[in-house]
Amino acid sequence: MFINPKAMQRHIKELDFPNKSENVIGLQVADFVPNNFARRYAGLDKLKFNINNALWKSLYDGDIKKSSRFGMKLMP
Repeated sequence: MFINPKAMQRHIKELDFPNKSENVIGLQVADFVPNNFARRYAGLDKLKFNINNALWKSLYDGDIKKSSRFGMKLMP
C-alpha cells in the first residue's frame, strides 16, 4: 500500500531469518508487541497487568496524528 513492488525489489536484496533457537531479543519483541494487539482485538486483554494502553499510545502516527493510517493494521 505504501511502497510499490518495484521499489521493494530494487532496495531489498536479501532477507535472512535467524533460527528460533538463537533466541534473538529483537524477535522476542517482534512476537510480543503484535501478540498484545491481537489479544486486544480478540477481547482477551482483561489481564491485571496490561500494557496494551502503553503500546496503543506508542503507535507511529506519521507525525500527523494518524496512527490509524501509519500504525497498527488489522488484516482480516
